[in-house]
Amino acid sequence: MTQYAFPNHQEFRDRERELGALRTWYADAGADPIFIVVGRRRVGKSWLMREFAHGLRADILVCD
Repeated sequence: MTQYAFPNHQEFRDRERELGALRTWYADAGADPIFIVVGRRRVGKSWLMREFAHGLRADILVCD
């Protein structure tokens, strides 16, 4: 697994509460955590996960 780089990292805004919760979970998750995100369309799930993974060793899979 390689370190993930989110090209739009500088454009990400206003989701600090959610990012904080994800980072807390990740710190406590142990080795090789798996996280699945589901929800309504067009609310920023993909961008949130890409920002969360920025700089981490991660694979991001986006599905329809």
